[in-house]
Amino acid sequence: MEQITIAVIMAIHNRKAKTLTCLQSLIACKPENVQLNIYICDDGSSDGSETAILSFEQSIKIIRGTGNWYWARSMYEARKFIMENFDELLWLNDDVILFENALELALQFRIQNPNSILIGQFVDPIRNEISYGGYMRRNSNPLSYTRVVAKSGPLSVDTFNGNFVLIPNFLETKLGSIDGRFSHAYADCDYGLRAKKLGVSNLVLPGYIGTCVGNDTDDSGSRLRNVVTWFSKKKSPIKSQIRFFRRHGSWYWPIFLFIPVIRILIKGK
Repeated sequence: MEQITIAVIMAIHNRKAKTLTCLQSLIACKPENVQLNIYICDDGSSDGSETAILSFEQSIKIIRGTGNWYWARSMYEARKFIMENFDELLWLNDDVILFENALELALQFRIQNPNSILIGQFVDPIRNEISYGGYMRRNSNPLSYTRVVAKSGPLSVDTFNGNFVLIPNFLETKLGSIDGRFSHAYADCDYGLRAKKLGVSNLVLPGYIGTCVGNDTDDSGSRLRNVVTWFSKKKSPIKSQIRFFRRHGSWYWPIFLFIPVIRILIKGK
């Protein structure tokens, strides 16, 4: 059986219990012919995450962030830290719990799809519906997407969430790293769109690869508060929006900067 080395990158911040559960599920689903090298960027955790992670009998390296890097920059720094050779790069969010056959399933589809980015779908265990996966663009608005579900076979999509993304080494060399100049959001969507522009197929794996609770947005505050929240660093800071729109929008992209604000002011959310 061919030996495969997977370099795993993760970003964490003060979610020790979730992080440990995620790592346990990752290690538990590792096929015998796979070597996992895990690189974790701990962006200023104060809950003892690092000490707990280092108790694992597994190749794990920790990069310490400033506490102000958030997801995109943390993932970028984790990727930059990889010096060893690898066959596949795996993006993994620390709030997912992988099923026992997750990696085996992904690698089976890798044999059939050697030139594609593979994306895992997750089910929300509370709502019993899809929480993260792949998306198709609706229109010229770079932020307008429809979530799709791959059921009986792999499904080609425009872009994806970054919860479980498997990228072969040669493709990652071609596409480059995740863009750390984004703040928290947009970097995964940006990567998928960049790949598609270069003719790389983004394939969502059929079925669910694990569980992950969906991200609820609290829109119960005032309209002004919700506008401020929209532009916050963890949501949609203006610099990240402009970077994303200029890269993936049409010449009239500035219009789309105001659509969410108008929607919030009218509807309150």
